Amino acid sequence: MSRERTLRVDCGKTSQVVYVVGTTLSLDLCRSAPPKSKSFQVQCFPNIQFSISPVPAERTSPSPLPLDTNTLLFISMEEASLSVFDRKLSVTYYGDNTEVLGKAVLHLTAIGRPVNPYASLCTTSSNGRNMTKVIQDFLWAQKVQEPVAIYSDWLLVGHVDEFMTFVPAPGPKGFRLLLASPDAGYKLFKRLQDDGHGEAKMFDGQGKEEEMTVNALLDDEMLKHQNDYVQGCIDWNRDVLKKELGLDGDDIIDLPVLFKMQYDHAIAFYPDMVNMIVLGKELGIPKPFGPKIRGCCALEAEMTALMEPLGLNCNYIDNFTSYHKLQGEVHCGSNVRRDPFALKWWNLEM
Repeated sequence: MSRERTLRVDCGKTSQVVYVVGTTLSLDLCRSAPPKSKSFQVQCFPNIQFSISPVPAERTSPSPLPLDTNTLLFISMEEASLSVFDRKLSVTYYGDNTEVLGKAVLHLTAIGRPVNPYASLCTTSSNGRNMTKVIQDFLWAQKVQEPVAIYSDWLLVGHVDEFMTFVPAPGPKGFRLLLASPDAGYKLFKRLQDDGHGEAKMFDGQGKEEEMTVNALLDDEMLKHQNDYVQGCIDWNRDVLKKELGLDGDDIIDLPVLFKMQYDHAIAFYPDMVNMIVLGKELGIPKPFGPKIRGCCALEAEMTALMEPLGLNCNYIDNFTSYHKLQGEVHCGSNVRRDPFALKWWNLEM
C-alpha cells in the first residue's frame, strides 16, 4: 500500500521535487508533452525505479515508446538522498521520425523519515474539541503525512496518547500499534483470581485509601460497565486505524489498561502504560502498581512479556503522585529531544 502523489511538470524546464521514501510519484506524460508528441523515452539514475502504465509491449531495442492520452509514469526510490537533488530523471519527447520536441527533467531529493507507506499523523477530532483551523491547515500543508482523525471525546483530557502509541518493531512495517485494552486487563485480572491471587492488592505503597484487591476489582460491576463502554470507543478507533494505515491484527498489541469515569468521561484507573515515551528501543513506561505475585508486579510482567520479543527494553517510572493523580502520565510530562535529519528537507519546496 503505497501513498501516491501526482506531479505536474513542464517540458523544457527542470523541476525540483521532494520525494518521500515509501511513496510513489505519478506523472501524466501526455499532459506534460509538447504538441505533436508521438513517443517518449525515460532515462534516470540507477537509484530511481520507474514503471509505465499501460505496460508497453516487449521490445528488442531501446527505441522510444508510443505516447497516448493514458500514459502514466510512476517513480519510486528505496533510499534517502545524501545531498539535495542528487537524483535525476528525464523524459524526452519525440515527434514524427523520432524528431526531438523537448525534454522534461526532474531533480529529486529523497527523504528518509523513515517514512513508510503506513505513516500518518494521528490527531483528535470531535465536535467539542476540534483543533483550531490554523493547526489543521499547518498539518495538511506539510504534505508528507496525511492526518487521520481519531475519536477521543470519550476521554476526560482527550489526548490520543491516553489509549494509543507506536513502538519500533521488526518486520516490513517497522512498528507495532499499542492500544489500551480493558478487555486485556480484565482477562489478566481474572487469570490472577483463578490462580488463587484474588487477595493480591493494587496500588501497594500508595496508601491504604488507594489499595484494592483483585477480587474487589472484579466484583465492581460499575467499573466493569464503564470499561465495556471504553473498550467500544477504543475498538472504533482500532477500525479507523486498521483502515487508514493498512494494518492487520498482527500489527496491533493490546495492553492491559483499565479506565474509570469522572464527569462522564474516562481517565486511567491505574497508571496508563500506553502513555509512555519511546526512546529508540528504550521505553519509559508509567509504573502501574499492579498486584504483586511472588514479589513482581503482574502488570509489569505482562507488559514486559509483550515488549521484549520486539527487542524493546521496559523502564518503569513512578509518576503516580506527580502526574497520574493529575490525569497525566509519563508522556504528558516529558518532551523528547530527537536528532534532526542531516538534510533539511522541510526547507525544500514540495
